[in-house]
Amino acid sequence: MPTSSQIAYPELGLNDIECFSFPFIDYKLTDTAIKELKLDKMKIWQMKSFKILFIILCVSFGIAAIIKFYISRPNAIKKNLVNINKKIIPKIIPEVGKSTQITIQPFNDFPKARADYILEHIRNIYSNSILLPAVSLPTDAGFITSRGRYQADSLIDWLSGKAKANQVIAGITNKDISSEKNGNPDYGIMGLGLTPGNACVVSSHRLKNLSDEQLIKVVIHEIGHTQGLPHCPVKTCFMRDAEGKNTTDDEKDFCPSCKKQLINKGWKL
Repeated sequence: MPTSSQIAYPELGLNDIECFSFPFIDYKLTDTAIKELKLDKMKIWQMKSFKILFIILCVSFGIAAIIKFYISRPNAIKKNLVNINKKIIPKIIPEVGKSTQITIQPFNDFPKARADYILEHIRNIYSNSILLPAVSLPTDAGFITSRGRYQADSLIDWLSGKAKANQVIAGITNKDISSEKNGNPDYGIMGLGLTPGNACVVSSHRLKNLSDEQLIKVVIHEIGHTQGLPHCPVKTCFMRDAEGKNTTDDEKDFCPSCKKQLINKGWKL
């Protein structure tokens, strides 16, 4: 009959191992078996170590990626955006050393207080901006249509002739303006700008309650045209085509594509 005894193998981390002995035979672990067990145990710890190291690396890369994202992410409140009447529109700041100037040219039907208000907020989004004294709307033949609207194309030509080098003039009026569109030579519009060019004109006539906030967005839209931006299919972009409607409440920012084009021209958005 076999008998049992307790044998310890401290080199394997094993204690009180029960070993059965038979007459003339002692079943103890041989040196070779001990070495193999040591190797197996080492491999197990190596696999565990690699797993722990892999998890640590994954977590580290994940944390690093999150930190990089938030560091590189534009600070929309402090850097790129300004609050206008609790609405957000992006800052447009010309590249240092550029001499481009935005000139706000009110016509004499546009109140001085409103013109000052518009300039104040335009300066927040475009630092190099000035306000000129109000001027009379041209009354020559060709400026006024049969429906009493002012021909936007003629006004732009007139404004363009007043512009100096590296200057964009944005005319502002309360009068209704129109342009040719879809075969209609007297199509009422909110604004028109040369694409690209040095002049644009904006009317508050079709804006809700003559809203200054909406007017600012229309001015930004037409200034965008002078920088070469066409109409944009993105519905929340300042450059979307109004298509005869007032869509300014849906417009929140320049889309990434329009921003990229302006940045390539030296603008900081």
